[in-house]
Amino acid sequence: MSTFSQNPEPLDFDRITRDVPMASAWQTTFDEAEEMLRATRPEGFDVEKIGRVAFDRLPEHERDGALDVLFYTYWAALRSDRETAIRAPKRPRAEDSYLPAMPWAKLMDPEDLHDFLGDLAEAAMRYFRPVATDAGILQEIEKACMTWRLIAEAQHAHNTAAGPHSNEAGDR
Repeated sequence: MSTFSQNPEPLDFDRITRDVPMASAWQTTFDEAEEMLRATRPEGFDVEKIGRVAFDRLPEHERDGALDVLFYTYWAALRSDRETAIRAPKRPRAEDSYLPAMPWAKLMDPEDLHDFLGDLAEAAMRYFRPVATDAGILQEIEKACMTWRLIAEAQHAHNTAAGPHSNEAGDR
């Protein structure tokens, strides 16, 4: 059984509907125009087309109110964009904007890094051999990177693991 009476008092109606957004003539016409365009133009359309169709279908006496809504919406979006830009972190300089391609290489000790770079250079130098293919060279470079990444990460895990006499895993 419903908790509301069969004939709610006006105050009950107001309380029940106060949080329900009321659709304006503009909003209703805009939604109808979008629905019509989706049905008649499945290949797609621009939002401007929805707006133009909706505006043309509005009764003359509703057009000023619709323009006010458009102006307000544009202004609110513009302010939001400006506030977002102010709060956004500063963009890094171009030379700082790329992440390292091989961050794991920083985990290597100097000897391993030297050996890795030697293997990488050796694979890349095969480019100058007449029988080498680009795909084959790339495969050798990737193999050198995968091998040395595994070595670097394993060595790092070993170096940072808790020892046998540590009190907890956080001791290093």
